[in-house]
Amino acid sequence: MESRLKLLVIADDLTGGLDTGVQFALRGITSRVMVNRRKWQNGKIDEGQVLILDTETRGMEGPKAYKTVKDIVKDACRDGVNCIYKKTDSGLRGNIGYELQGVLDGLDGGLLHYVPAYPKKGRITRQGVHYVDGVPVAESSFGADLYEPVKYSYIPDIIHEQSRIPVERDGSQSIAEDGEKRIRLYDASDEKELDRIAGRVAGWEDGGVTLMAGCAGFAEALCRTIRYEPEEGLKLEKKDKFLAVIGSIHPMAERQTDFALRSGFERLELSEEHLRERYWEREEGCMLLEMWKEKCRESQKILLDAGRLFGEHDITDYAERAGLEKETVRRRIADCLGTVTCALMQDTESVALMVTGGDTLAGVMRSLKVEELIPKGELLQEVVYSEFVRDGRHAGLLSKSGSFGEESLLADLAAILLKEEPA
Repeated sequence: MESRLKLLVIADDLTGGLDTGVQFALRGITSRVMVNRRKWQNGKIDEGQVLILDTETRGMEGPKAYKTVKDIVKDACRDGVNCIYKKTDSGLRGNIGYELQGVLDGLDGGLLHYVPAYPKKGRITRQGVHYVDGVPVAESSFGADLYEPVKYSYIPDIIHEQSRIPVERDGSQSIAEDGEKRIRLYDASDEKELDRIAGRVAGWEDGGVTLMAGCAGFAEALCRTIRYEPEEGLKLEKKDKFLAVIGSIHPMAERQTDFALRSGFERLELSEEHLRERYWEREEGCMLLEMWKEKCRESQKILLDAGRLFGEHDITDYAERAGLEKETVRRRIADCLGTVTCALMQDTESVALMVTGGDTLAGVMRSLKVEELIPKGELLQEVVYSEFVRDGRHAGLLSKSGSFGEESLLADLAAILLKEEPA
C-alpha cells in the first residue's frame, strides 16, 4: 500500500470494527478505531492509514442508520478517500440493506462489491445463500437472535427487505446500466476464493472511489493484496486479575460463560433492578458496587455478565413493561456493564480486561471516556488486543464478537494472562 491510499471502514458495532482493524495492524498498517464518530472532524484521514468509524448502527432504527452512513460517505468523498469498506455482521444481522444503500447514496452512484463470507469462521455464501456452519443463516442461531433475528438466508432478500438497490450476483448478467447504483454479490466458500475476489475488486490506485462491503474475513483478504509486513507476536504482561465482561446473548457466549464458571470464575450478574435510571448513584447501588469490589479483591478471575438479565422473558417484553424503546434498553444494559466495569477497575491497576459483544464494548468505552482504540494483534486467533490512552496513561483490553471462540476461551485466556497465585 502506497502512502496516498486513504481507506475508511464504516463498522456497525465496535467489536466488528476491531476485528477488521486488527487485520491491517497484523500487516504493519496503522489502523485507528474511533469510538466516538462525532470526534471525526471533517472526515480527515491521514495518508497511508486506515480509519475505522464505529457507528453503533446495528441496533438503530433503519432510516437513522441509513442517514448516518450516507453522511459519513459524503464527508469522506469530499476529503479524497479513495476506498470505502462497509463492515457488516458475519451473521448478517442489523441494517444491511439500509446501510449499503447509504454507502451508494453518499457517493451518489457506482458499484458496491459485497463479499459477506468468512470461511475461517464457518460463514460461507453459495448461490447467494449465506450459511453458518453448514446451516442457512436464518435457520442458525442468528435467526433466533433476540435483538436482530435474521429472517432470510438468500442475501438479496435480506437487502431488499430494507432497500430497492439492484443486487446482481457475480457472473450473472448485469441488471443495471453502467453507472447506475447497484450491489454485486459474490459467493465464497474458502480463503482462495476470497483472495481471487480481492485481487479483482481492490482498486487501490485505479482512481475514483472503490466501494466494498463484507465482514472481517474479506477485509483480511484485501490486506493480502496490499503488503505483508507481519508485526511481532503479542507479548502481554501478566496481570493479578482477569475481568471478563460478557454482554453478548449469543449461545456461544453463554457456553463460554458456563465453562468459565466451572473453571472457578467469580460471577457478578446484572438484574432488571440494576437497569433503573440512576440506580448506581443511589445508596443501594453504591452498596452493591462495594460488595462486588470486595468479591473482586478476593478473586483472581471475575465474570461480569447480563446473560440471565430477564429470566424467562426477553428484551422486548421488558421494554414493553418499562415503557422504553428496545434500542434504549440495549444502551442501558451496555452502560450498566460499563459503569460496573469502570468501578471495578478503579480498585486495581493490574487487571486484564476482556469484553464480549459490540454494544457492551461501546458501553465500557463510554464509561472509561475512551474515544479511540488502536488494534495491535490477536490472541488465540479469536480475540483482538487493542490499546488506548486514559487519563494520560496507556492501557489495553481484549475484545471479541459474541459468536466467536471455543467454549473454553475465557478459561484459556485466564491461563495465559494471569500471574500464578501465591502458594
